[in-house]
Amino acid sequence: AHRFDGNTITTKKPQAICEDAIRAELLDSIPSDIAYQLKIKVIEWQVEGDVLQIVAEVNCEKERWAHYILGKDNNKIIKIGKAVNVLMQNLFKQQLFVRILVKANGKIVEKAKLLR
Repeated sequence: AHRFDGNTITTKKPQAICEDAIRAELLDSIPSDIAYQLKIKVIEWQVEGDVLQIVAEVNCEKERWAHYILGKDNNKIIKIGKAVNVLMQNLFKQQLFVRILVKANGKIVEKAKLLR
């Protein structure tokens, strides 16, 4: 149960908002022709204590896209994750952690660290 401001109106599910936020950050970080071909899905959404834990997958058709999204030393996916985390915290007014897994052909290419 998320507490929204009384003026907040949306028919979107919170998970869809998170997926859209991830895609928006990807569009800012990688070429749009790649970003639009990625499949983004929230696979975990649970509250532990007072903290909302979110795990999302970004599925790529090609492994080289996955490496491109991760960036050197995971710097690109960490930047994307931090930006999504800030946006989601501001939106939901709740402490949360977003973890983004990047997959190619159904296999995790490299797990990004838990981001604050």
